[in-house]
Amino acid sequence: MRNFNWDNVPDDEIQRQQAEIIAQYPSVTLHGSTTPVGMRPLLAWVDSVDLLKDDDRKLGAYNWSYTAKHIAERDLKTYVSSGQLVVAAIMCGYVPNYVRQTNCDFKKGWWYEQ
Repeated sequence: MRNFNWDNVPDDEIQRQQAEIIAQYPSVTLHGSTTPVGMRPLLAWVDSVDLLKDDDRKLGAYNWSYTAKHIAERDLKTYVSSGQLVVAAIMCGYVPNYVRQTNCDFKKGWWYEQ
């Protein structure tokens, strides 16, 4: 968890980051992009959890983006597309191990050891 405040990030910066990630991972498609107002709660959620959680020495519950998407939907009480979750995770510093058909798993990013 980084405790980062996405409310301080300008709308155009959020949109720029989304477009950059979608260009790098085209299989995420435009379903990974949403308005900054719609993306901020998801970004805050991703920052508040550990997508690499490994309490039982097995793959973390959030590690797969499709699983994390459903957990985020439950917690945020709103629909989250698979692509949105992938883009939000990358924006929050997670490194995708692979991206395929709007689903991926994540590995440790630069922030994880901090």
